[in-house]
Amino acid sequence: MSTTPTASAPNAGDPVEASPFDKVAYLFALVGLYVMVGGLMFYGFWEKAVDGNFDIPPALAEQFDATFIGTIPGASAAWVIIAILEGLVFLLLVASLVAGEFRPSKRKPFLLTCLAMALLVFGLLAFGQTATAQHESVASLYGYFGSTVILMLFVRTLPPYTSNRWLG
Repeated sequence: MSTTPTASAPNAGDPVEASPFDKVAYLFALVGLYVMVGGLMFYGFWEKAVDGNFDIPPALAEQFDATFIGTIPGASAAWVIIAILEGLVFLLLVASLVAGEFRPSKRKPFLLTCLAMALLVFGLLAFGQTATAQHESVASLYGYFGSTVILMLFVRTLPPYTSNRWLG
């Protein structure tokens, strides 16, 4: 009987080279994440700030004026706050790209902060929709919130937080 270890079973602590499929899957996953979050926040900001000139639509102003949000901070101020936060989430995503956080060797603090701030945006939006009894919108926002939590957990499974074989 031989006591030499076999080459097919690496030790638990040994580094493992990522396969080409690992690298392609990593690339697709990160591109999808950046496009999804970036598109969602960029267009939300753009519609409110640039196309809408930070002016809340009259129907929404009327809807929120019937709640305390219409008083504190005021429907128009709440609209501007949400637009600015959406813009900041997008800028954090851009900072993540500029910092090269998409590379497996880089930690992802901008990306994780971007996703955490997106949670704040979804929470504030859901709070406002709940105050005006827009239950279907709240359900959608709950889904966005939960999906963003899953994205944060997903990012934490990527290198460098785990091994290069993050799929296996």
